[in-house]
Parts: sequence; structure tokens; C-alpha cells
Amino acid sequence: MKRLNENEEKFLQTIIEKDNALFKMEGKVYTISLVQESKQPLKVPMQPSSIEEKKKNILEGKEFSIDDVVDMMDSGVL
Repeated sequence: MKRLNENEEKFLQTIIEKDNALFKMEGKVYTISLVQESKQPLKVPMQPSSIEEKKKNILEGKEFSIDDVVDMMDSGVL
């Protein structure tokens, strides 16, 4: 499951509210549908030690990759 950022979430919400759950992109037709309605927000699983180490490396000015930053964003740390 991909965690959406605020802009992505607002964009998809706009599509759903306008009853445009079907859309075409790159010649393919997609649909947006509710898979599961949860009473509690779903949490994206993360590996604490790995995420914390990446965060520590960034804060200490050590080398890091853009993938490290993306992982941290996906896990909600950034």
C-alpha cells in the first residue's frame, strides 16, 4: 500500500466527489473504489531501526540517497 501525501489525497478526493471514479491515463482506463473502510487509520509498516538510522545519517550530515528520504516520507517520519 502506498501512503499518499496531502496533495495526492486531495486530488483523489476531488475525483471521487465529482463522481468521476473512472478516468483515462496513458490510454488505459482506471477506476477508484473503496476497498476497506477502517474505523482506525491504517499505519504503513516501517522498520524502526532502518528508518532511525537513515534519519540519524541525514541529521549528522553523512551520505544518504534520495531513496532514504522517500522511505522516511513514506513512513511518516518526514
